Amino acid sequence: MLDENKWIEKSNKKTKIIERTLEVIKMLEECKADNKSLTESFTIEFNTSIFDISKEDINPINQGAYGQSILLWLKEKLPKDIKIEEIYFEDWCWYTYIYCQNEKYIIGASSNGEMDNQYKWSFFMEKQKPSFLKKIIGNKDTNNNCLFYFQNIFMEEKSFENVNVVKEK
Repeated sequence: MLDENKWIEKSNKKTKIIERTLEVIKMLEECKADNKSLTESFTIEFNTSIFDISKEDINPINQGAYGQSILLWLKEKLPKDIKIEEIYFEDWCWYTYIYCQNEKYIIGASSNGEMDNQYKWSFFMEKQKPSFLKKIIGNKDTNNNCLFYFQNIFMEEKSFENVNVVKEK
């Protein structure tokens, strides 16, 4: 039988998940009320200790830039219908491109360093501009289920703390 403190801790975690989900629902309702689609990009900030930066490849541009482990973790979670390219490095992060529902997105991850035995991480996702052909034909599908799907992956991960979704303008 669970003692009272463990029960309270589990209850608090469930409450946080519900609160985060309600924030995303509110954001979706605001977009719908404004007759707009969900934002084309976002950043998620969170803390966790599950990624071992010592196992990441060294970023030759900036040896202190981490983030590859998040993208490898994410790659394992993705369904087969979401295609992911090779992971590349940049001076401040690791990034790749994915194809979700016939749309191209850039995703990336980085860490700002250790805090209280956890690393503070940032994950970003941005929908790429449509091709010239799509601009001419028109893209009637303004559904951004892919953005919502990725937000949920991070919000539902139990080992992530202080998860914050920042909607880009």
